Amino acid sequence: MIADPTGSGKTKLISTLQLLLFYWLWESDRMNKSYILTICPPIVQNNWHQEFVDIGFAQSSQVSMGLLSHSHNSRHKNILKEIQIANILTIDEAHNYLNSKSQRSDNISKHKADYIILSTATPISKQVRDLLRLIEMLDVDNLDDDELNQLKRLKKGGLLKNARETENLRNYIKKFIVRRTKKQFKNLIKQEPEKYKDKFGRLCRYPKTESHTYATKETTKDKSIALEINNLAQQLKGIVYLQKLEKTDYYFEIGEEAYIKMRLNTANALAIFAVQARLRSSRVALIELIEGTKVVLDEFKFTTSKTHSGNIIEKLETYNRKLPDNKLSDDLLPSWLTNLVEYKKVCDEEIKIYKQIAQLVRKISSARENSKVNKLVKLFEKHNLVIAFDSTIITLDYLKKLITDNHTNIETCIVTGTTTKDTALKKFELGSKENNILGLLSDCMSEGVNLQQASAVLFLDMPTVLRIAEQRIGRIDRLDSPHKKIQVFWPSDSDEFALKTDKKLIKTSLDAESLIGLNFDIPPQILDKHMDEIVRPEDFVEALEELEQEDYIWEGIQDAFKPVHDLYEGENSLIKRKDYLYFKDVNASVKVKISILESKESWLFIATRAGKSSPPRWYFIDSKDCIYSELPEICRELRAKLNTSIKPEKWTDTTTQVLSRYLQLLKNNEIKLLPNKRRRALEVVQFIIERQLQITKNASKKSLYEEVLELFKPTSIDSEYSINYYFFSQQWLDILNPYLFEKRQDIKYKRQIVSLNDLKEDKEFHKILLNPEKLEQIINNLPYTQPIWQNVAACIIGISSK
Repeated sequence: MIADPTGSGKTKLISTLQLLLFYWLWESDRMNKSYILTICPPIVQNNWHQEFVDIGFAQSSQVSMGLLSHSHNSRHKNILKEIQIANILTIDEAHNYLNSKSQRSDNISKHKADYIILSTATPISKQVRDLLRLIEMLDVDNLDDDELNQLKRLKKGGLLKNARETENLRNYIKKFIVRRTKKQFKNLIKQEPEKYKDKFGRLCRYPKTESHTYATKETTKDKSIALEINNLAQQLKGIVYLQKLEKTDYYFEIGEEAYIKMRLNTANALAIFAVQARLRSSRVALIELIEGTKVVLDEFKFTTSKTHSGNIIEKLETYNRKLPDNKLSDDLLPSWLTNLVEYKKVCDEEIKIYKQIAQLVRKISSARENSKVNKLVKLFEKHNLVIAFDSTIITLDYLKKLITDNHTNIETCIVTGTTTKDTALKKFELGSKENNILGLLSDCMSEGVNLQQASAVLFLDMPTVLRIAEQRIGRIDRLDSPHKKIQVFWPSDSDEFALKTDKKLIKTSLDAESLIGLNFDIPPQILDKHMDEIVRPEDFVEALEELEQEDYIWEGIQDAFKPVHDLYEGENSLIKRKDYLYFKDVNASVKVKISILESKESWLFIATRAGKSSPPRWYFIDSKDCIYSELPEICRELRAKLNTSIKPEKWTDTTTQVLSRYLQLLKNNEIKLLPNKRRRALEVVQFIIERQLQITKNASKKSLYEEVLELFKPTSIDSEYSINYYFFSQQWLDILNPYLFEKRQDIKYKRQIVSLNDLKEDKEFHKILLNPEKLEQIINNLPYTQPIWQNVAACIIGISSK
């Protein structure tokens, strides 16, 4: 999984992909047969295509994530087929697939890829449900046996019972995370600036960010009305959020009475949030919420391309005809949720409150909207291209009308999730020569797009989540920005218009999906971490500066390669970084580098080269013959042993004996040391064949089974050639994966963790797996490799002084 909080562009991402995957697959036969499918936002589809062309890989396809959710689209069926035939699946903006019940997530789960790469610059929630979903997307067979068994227990038993289990889940995820932060990139650029160039050959560096606030200039009367609206909103019960009362994971964890209280509080908080967020955005936004899009367009005389929405009053008039769907205990619910007569009265009262709010909104002046328009216009005195964000589309449409009517010298384009984007976004891409262009953007444009030719971004509304603020600024704060500095403008709302949040609700840190269900979408701001009851621009600016240094949004999710990086950088490094950089760039060919040290006990560190069909690997063997293959464990052991083993030794007969014993130990454990999925595949196959060998009475089958089982036995390190078990496992995975896929799609197993181990008991599968033609094909196409010593790039041997 690629975590790129810098949002530094797809070029850096592809470089990481090459490091992780193409580096060792590029010249292999398998790569020549591979098909890479990238699922990404439509606005970056062309970017991904160009990147694959630039690295010379033609067998790829890029499809829009939006098509996964629209089954009526003519391309939908073909895309599902592409997902199933892709060997390598890359998912951009992977955080959009954490909801396992959404159509696009369900379609993604139908993949049969050997490799899956998830890319996101959005911090992954530390919620249990999200962590479980990530592990499932990355394939549960990548976990070791203990981890897999624990995951199955958790999936079967519901939510985690203690913090330790949750931390275990996070540790599983860490193994798959590759991270790059803005701070890291700045350090890398400082060391080797000539290696970072934009598409025009110019040196890259991040621009300096200047933050400013601007006054929204609401009148004293406007403030008074806003206060009255806020007081009315406090009385809302949030009936629109209580139409589906069902038992969820939280119901079973905290008990029914506490769960019901939490649901009622949440509905109230959501109703308040919706009113305050729309009020902060614009008058038209709040009227649309209450009375619908058509009313707003007719009253304020402008047009929109968005789908008509809102009209809570109409919804409530429909809802009051019958009680909400209820699977909870009536005696614990308030009577107005169980008695239709009382329920109708509450609905009527809710409608009355919304109508009062709508009347008050119409008394607010246009001062706030005009002040925002005037600020945007003034920015063009210093900037050629400007972008502005608001979370509500109808507000963007209204502001465009105001600008178009009064400032004809400025071209205004709105870019949202439903508009045609390519033409508009090209005006802001690197190298654009356009002038006096204003981009009014919804938050669906706050990720995945490069708008770095613009030099200023203005927030029309105040984001309540740090992540959203970071993403908005990130559209122009790019590694290849042509500007030395960029400017960010934050609205300085009065208290009456500033968004206030329910601290009690926030502190629960609940998973909204588990708490309430999927009958509506909860704004992420409701359950996210807030810094204060009213969020001020200065708080955000300070927090963003701190974020760049500490990266606390991703706290606890570290780079899988961090233990390796720490060996040559930081206060506790084993070697100096300048020495690392010197040797890294040496072009001399070294067959193998061996260091021999006198030690209190014998041990071995070994690093193998990447082959045409296998990646580079590290191993560490201690004096008790325990073999470590995980990077954190190896780095820990290296640190411990190198701190106590510093006296160089010469090669002796003892060295030969120790090295030979350790190499044979590695050879004997080749299958066990494979990545978990590959090891498990071979163990499943071996288990099935051994069991069939015991029960079959057919002599020819017995002979064939025995011949195949011989392939699983280790050979001597003196053998000229041996089986490449990494690629051997892939041959079996090509057979196993389609049947594993079918089992995972079976409705009987939908709520279970299904792994390769579950194929052991599948008798129908055994008949297919043990087909003599398939077994003979495996035998006739065995992948061979040179002895392990021929692939060693470096090793350190500790020789016991005892």
